[in-house]
Amino acid sequence: MQSSVYLSDTAVAYRFQVSRATVWRWAHSATFPRPIKLPVGCTRWRLTEIEEWEIAQSQKIRRLHEGPSLYLTQFNSPCRKLGLNRQF
Repeated sequence: MQSSVYLSDTAVAYRFQVSRATVWRWAHSATFPRPIKLPVGCTRWRLTEIEEWEIAQSQKIRRLHEGPSLYLTQFNSPCRKLGLNRQF
């Protein structure tokens, strides 16, 4: 049987260097993992779900910095449209 590690809102805030209010705003968003209400009357996040979310976010960022931005910079640049991107 696998034991789960749970994080409080304070621990999640510390992990990402944000306020507890930010953690709760994220919790109400569609992308951040939902907290779990434990029987002892506290709310926690599973560490594994937080780590999976971190990986997904880093993959999104990586995809944003790949190909399309190069295309947009080279071909759809406002400077190019105005003829201001000549190399001297």
